[in-house]
Amino acid sequence: MQDDTGRNPSGSDTAQEVRKAFAQLPFEEKLTTLFRIELDLVGDVAEGVASGVGSVARDISRWFEGDSAAREAESRTTPN
Repeated sequence: MQDDTGRNPSGSDTAQEVRKAFAQLPFEEKLTTLFRIELDLVGDVAEGVASGVGSVARDISRWFEGDSAAREAESRTTPN
């Protein structure tokens, strides 16, 4: 990713620039920025949890569908 001058700073250069910019912020803006970052991280975690729950629910649903299909197939092949 290029910066304003058109050069490609390394990750450590970018991190250092962010630290310098953050250090220059007033205290209230530092708190606000940190709070926003934390909310963003919490949102990412919540999204991951929701995705995981959805995946588990899908797997359980598929398992039950497969179990039902197996029972139906078995009942068709077993004489009454």
